[in-house]
Amino acid sequence: MIDEINLVIITLSSMAPGFEARYAAPLAISLGMKLEHAILLTFPTSLVPALILLMLSDKLMELLKILSSKRYLCNIALPIYNSVIRARETVKQRFETAGYIGLALFVAIPLPLTGVWTASIGASLLGLNKYKSFIAISIGNLIAIAITTGLLSIIIPFSKSIP
Repeated sequence: MIDEINLVIITLSSMAPGFEARYAAPLAISLGMKLEHAILLTFPTSLVPALILLMLSDKLMELLKILSSKRYLCNIALPIYNSVIRARETVKQRFETAGYIGLALFVAIPLPLTGVWTASIGASLLGLNKYKSFIAISIGNLIAIAITTGLLSIIIPFSKSIP
């Protein structure tokens, strides 16, 4: 049985940028949680930031547009805003079904800066379909959890055999 403090740590770590469920699930297992419980806890909680970022993407673009019109911020915000608009136009034309598969694979790779947060911010900035992006990010997240927990199941028995 896992105590409440560890439960809070696991939940918060599954939502933390860079850590997310792909590392929170193995953490939960190493703290004594069953595999299915670890996945049921960390998978949905790790998607909360993705949902928020995707839903706020239009507001973030509006804020960037407003900041780019401010005299004291235009030298910083205007080039960023223009770059995002150009990238949106370029990517939207090329980003259909294969692009969402690529987004899922991007999230699935358990390396720094390839997780739920980065993919959500990228999908938001590029103006991709929110629903399709969320599905792709969710699938990639589940694959990343499978990879890291699978590696954990190989490493733990091996480490116990070392004297």
